[in-house]
Order: sequence, then structure tokens, then C-alpha cells
Amino acid sequence: MRKLFLIAAIGVALFARDADKDHKNHAAHEHGKATLNVAAEDSNVNAILESPLANFISFESEPKTQAEKDEFAKMEAAMKNGDFFVFPAAAKCKLGEASVNADFGDHGDLEASFDFVCENPDKLSGMKVELFKIFPNLGEIEASIVTKAKGQKAAKLTAKKNEIKF
Repeated sequence: MRKLFLIAAIGVALFARDADKDHKNHAAHEHGKATLNVAAEDSNVNAILESPLANFISFESEPKTQAEKDEFAKMEAAMKNGDFFVFPAAAKCKLGEASVNADFGDHGDLEASFDFVCENPDKLSGMKVELFKIFPNLGEIEASIVTKAKGQKAAKLTAKKNEIKF
């Protein structure tokens, strides 16, 4: 049941984002911007980040030089670490699994997913997104948040306004 809710919640968030065709056509690959879909239920928090690669590395095509390969590997390691998602300490959330997928091309894109488990979900009131500190080319994140208790909402995140309330 839990997995079904999370899949449905993320699906609703993605559908809502894509329902506005003008938004989809203009924001699908816009440098400086990313989307983040978050679903929280019980002790689980799942997040999917989608963004142009240029927000995280200096190129968007398949890495060719050793310097590009090293830059990509450094970014991938930082993504898989997931420590840029900061939860209330009392919630005791830990990253269970993370994956990073890059779609290289003329305009490369990144999709990263993160699964967190929190020991004290009753203390889970939200999260901070500190990607802006690590990746200065990222200027704005459009976030969709779905929780079983409070439903769906949206937030625009920036370096100065980087907190999501559940």
C-alpha cells in the first residue's frame, strides 16, 4: 500500500507539472532551473530531481576528456551522497538509496532519485534543499510536495528560500 501511494503521489505531481503545455515546452530544459518532486508518507521520503546537466557540470554532451569524466564523476558522487537534503535532526532521516541518470545529447538532462527513511517520522516537518551551495549554476527549483496527511502543494526554491514544509 505504501509503495502504491508513493507512486501515485509522484505521478500526480508529474502530471500536474506537465498538464500546462506552455510550462512544459519552456521549462523542460531551462538552464538555471530544475524540478523536484517529493512524496512523504510514514517514515519514507522519496524525491526525484530533474534538471539540465548544465546546472551541475560545465558540459551537456557525453564526457570525452579526462577532465570532463572527472567532473561528471565528482557531480555524480555528490548527487548520490544526498546530503544536500537536510531534514530536522530529531527525525533521524537517512538516505537508503540514490540513483543518478544522465541523458547526454545536445541538451543533456539529469534525473536523480532519492529514498530516505526516517526513524522518527512524527518529527518530520519538512526539509531544506541545499543544492544551491554545491552547484552555483542552479538558481531555482520548482518543487511539488505530496504528503498523505496534507495533500499536495508547490514551492519555488532558491538559495535564500530553500525550505519545504510538509
